[in-house]
Amino acid sequence: LSVISPARSADEISVRYNAAQRAISVSDLETFVTTGEIPRSLQWYADRLTGEQQATLRAVLQQPFEIDTNVVTRFVNSPVGETLLQRLLGLFWGGPNEDALYKALRSSLVLAATDEGGLTVLNAIQKYPLTQVRIDLAVALAAAEGMKEIVLDYEKVFALIEQKGAEGLSADSPDDLSDDFRAPAEAGELNWEKREVSYSNPVRKAGVSLTADVYLPEGGDAPAPLVIISHGVASTRNTFAYLAEHLASHGFAVAVLEHPDTDAQRLQDFIGGSGEPPEPQMFIERPNDVTALLDTLEQNVAEDSDWQGRLQTDRVGIFGQSLGGYTALASGGAELDYGHSVNRCEDDLERILPFNASLFLQCRLEELPGVDGDLGDDRVIAVLAVNPVTSALLGPTGMSQLQVPTMIVAGSHDFMAPALDEQIVPFTWLETEDRYLILQKNGTHFSFLPGENAVFQLPSQLMGPDYELAKPAIQWMATTFFEAHVNGSSGHEALLSELLLPSRTGDFQYALTRSLSEDEIDAAVRLTE
Repeated sequence: LSVISPARSADEISVRYNAAQRAISVSDLETFVTTGEIPRSLQWYADRLTGEQQATLRAVLQQPFEIDTNVVTRFVNSPVGETLLQRLLGLFWGGPNEDALYKALRSSLVLAATDEGGLTVLNAIQKYPLTQVRIDLAVALAAAEGMKEIVLDYEKVFALIEQKGAEGLSADSPDDLSDDFRAPAEAGELNWEKREVSYSNPVRKAGVSLTADVYLPEGGDAPAPLVIISHGVASTRNTFAYLAEHLASHGFAVAVLEHPDTDAQRLQDFIGGSGEPPEPQMFIERPNDVTALLDTLEQNVAEDSDWQGRLQTDRVGIFGQSLGGYTALASGGAELDYGHSVNRCEDDLERILPFNASLFLQCRLEELPGVDGDLGDDRVIAVLAVNPVTSALLGPTGMSQLQVPTMIVAGSHDFMAPALDEQIVPFTWLETEDRYLILQKNGTHFSFLPGENAVFQLPSQLMGPDYELAKPAIQWMATTFFEAHVNGSSGHEALLSELLLPSRTGDFQYALTRSLSEDEIDAAVRLTE
């Protein structure tokens, strides 16, 4: 790593707006942030900001980002980090050449992260290794305008989904539930055993071994209906063990994959400097991991007496989160769309700043020209995708190929895969008859993930409320959805259609709808204005 030595740090910020240009002393900015006092060099701007805006500015500048130094260092030197830094250069004007600006910006982030005070915007400015930081306010404002098109106005859309979901529906319990019915969020009555299965995927490089944990219920109907679980980036097959155990207690066999290209170990190696970032081939390999596992389980059931009669392999549900959500959709029949990806990513490059972090990952599909987008497995008959990434990988045509019952879950505060771009608008592209959209108010990209097994500590703003508060809802969603569309339970189908999703769990609220159009979304958030 080549980092510019902080022999000198920034003394002032030169803000340009159209023809006007004014300088702000960095020390005066620090005074304002730490004390609230307004030094003379800031007075011109203070006169144009409300008290609330000033308070917000102070909070943003001193907000700590609790990210490990190694994570920052590796990120800014990774292909994704380099792309982000190149985009950020659009905020600067004049002064040094682009290469010097790039190195200065990279160094300021690393130096701030290694400082005792930690990474904050103010600290990054203070550690900027050139004497002057030159910000183009017009460009910054354009970036903010672009942000309006990406960031979800969740209050309006949440209200829209509540309204759409409530039309013509009642909250009464269905009449045909059995006497021994248990609420979907409560643990079932069955015990289960856990088996480890090793297998290979012919699409992957020779010698790569895959592992899955299979949870087999005991004492229920045999053979048990099967659900596959696919994790996201930097997760493992243990991430959703709590959900696998819950479904097994309700009588489902559950197979939890581990994808070696994007699991926690791969990310730890990358952060530690001994590994490379995931390759774009992961978009092909992941759905094929599902097919390879089903082939293995199918063979076990056919040939091994210890497996015979324990699970079904011809009617399978699949659950996935984040990149695992994409995996679930692709396994269910949604198709990769290379041409759409190229156009979507070119459109994103026109934005000053990228507010959809998942596109850094999705746009790597451009490195696979001529890819066969059909990765579905006919044995998958129901898909539950949480925080999936879709907008560049699948697009309208790819999503429309999905013909099985599908539930998409979005978080209102997901800044990794924004709900509007990645889940809510893509939901409108679905043409399958049985489709469900759930918006989790106050939900983030990590709301259903246990934090104790995370590869690195993320800021609390990204993590959101304690995931324990969200567990009952995801257990309800998965149990009810798979009971209805894998097991064929009419009572559970009524639970879905009659909106008996727990409306509030801790700090979260939920809204569910089965129909939505882009015109309705545009009207709700005024995207077209």
